[in-house]
Amino acid sequence: FQVVSSQIREVLFNLDPDDFKKVIVAYEPVWAIGTGKTATSEQAQEMHAFIRSFLAESFGDLAKSTPILYGGSCKPSNAAELFAR
Repeated sequence: FQVVSSQIREVLFNLDPDDFKKVIVAYEPVWAIGTGKTATSEQAQEMHAFIRSFLAESFGDLAKSTPILYGGSCKPSNAAELFAR
């Protein structure tokens, strides 16, 4: 959460609301990048909830409609689990 909140604060919290409306947030856990490891659906959902609540601190209701995408190692063996959430 610390890494993600730092990245969001640096990039998105400087946007005005009109620009924020155009944002799509995509993330992959730092520990998964280049490793072939994938977050569980529970981990992905937990991070989605964290990101949305963190965005709401600055953008209020606009955060409710911001698309948030998990961008890590989705493959046939785990797609159904990840998409089910």
